[in-house]
Order: sequence, then structure tokens, then C-alpha cells
Amino acid sequence: MNKLIEKISWQLCAFCAAGATLFMSCTPDDLPSSPCIDGDCNAEMVLPGYLDDNGYYHIDLDFDGDYLPWFQVDVYADKVLPQYEYNGVQPVEARFDSDTHWTIGDSLMVTVNNYNPFQGPYDYNGNLLPNSSYDIILNQFAGTKVNIVQGTTIYFSDDHERLRSKRVVGPIPPMAQNDTITLYMEVYWEGVGNSVVKDHYFEKFIVE
Repeated sequence: MNKLIEKISWQLCAFCAAGATLFMSCTPDDLPSSPCIDGDCNAEMVLPGYLDDNGYYHIDLDFDGDYLPWFQVDVYADKVLPQYEYNGVQPVEARFDSDTHWTIGDSLMVTVNNYNPFQGPYDYNGNLLPNSSYDIILNQFAGTKVNIVQGTTIYFSDDHERLRSKRVVGPIPPMAQNDTITLYMEVYWEGVGNSVVKDHYFEKFIVE
């Protein structure tokens, strides 16, 4: 019995010594200074239109259509080191905000189409067409404030040396024409114990 106790005690001491050695070998000093491959994490937004000498984008939108206009922003971000990937996926994400919103009135309307798959009509390509439609007034949303950019998180896909994604801005109300609007972005690079968050990104644009 005493020999069994001595054996267990010896094994426990050996396990503790190994654990202490492993812990001491993985100190914060061994972690990279940045989770990103290039040593620093950076991102950028690229808006459509042209960029003037003062750093303002000028975006020409069509307000004469059936729907309010919108546009897409291309977003680029640096990659993280391979050891921070999850099943080959880069753990990088971004969120957005702006200084402009609009308020839904009491005449928000959607059109609902009716279809008859048995009688049609169909177009020349065999696609089913609506045979009638009706409008629904969504006055329950009256007074709701809507930011012109969604605040939901976007994720990135591989684009050779960098990561790439897109964010939709809009719909843009007519009263925003000729206004200067600021678009803000926050990017998060996940690196276990070494994550980076940067929220200083912004671009200004004028709707024309």
C-alpha cells in the first residue's frame, strides 16, 4: 500500500513539473506583437464615385426610380496569421455606423404579387409572371428611425493578399441629396489573447 502511495505521489509530482514547464514556456513574450501577417492590422473602405482633393467622395445616385437608391462599399482588411484561423476561415469582421438616418412616414408601402402556377402567365423563358398585385400600407412602422447603413456584422473572404467584403449603404432618402455624410467602420481581428480592434476608420461622401 505504501509503495502504491509513493508511486502515485511520484507520478503527481512529475505531472506538476511538466505542467509548470509548459506554462513557463508559453509566456506572453512568445506571442506575436500583432495577430496580422504584416505585423500591423489595417483596413480601408473604398466608396464608388470620385474622390476630390479634400477627401470627400461624390456619389451620383438616381432618385427618379421606383425605389430609393443605394450603393455598395468595398471593404479591405489585412489577414491574420494562420495559427489564428478557424478551419481555414479568417476571424476578421467589421461593423458600421453613420451620422445620418431617416424617419419612416405613415405611407410606407409594399407591393405583393399574386401568381397562378397552373394558368400562368409565363414569359418566353418559362418564368412565371404575376397575374395581379395589391399594395399593403405598413403604417405600424411610422416614426421608426432608420440609419442609412446597417449595423450588422459583415465577414470577409480571401482576396489574394488581403481580405475583402462589402457593405450596402441605403436606401438613401431624397432629403440627403447634397448633404455631407460620414460613414464609420470598426474592424475586429481575432487572435487568441492577442486580438485587435480599430474603430478610427471613416469616410465622408456627398450624395448628388
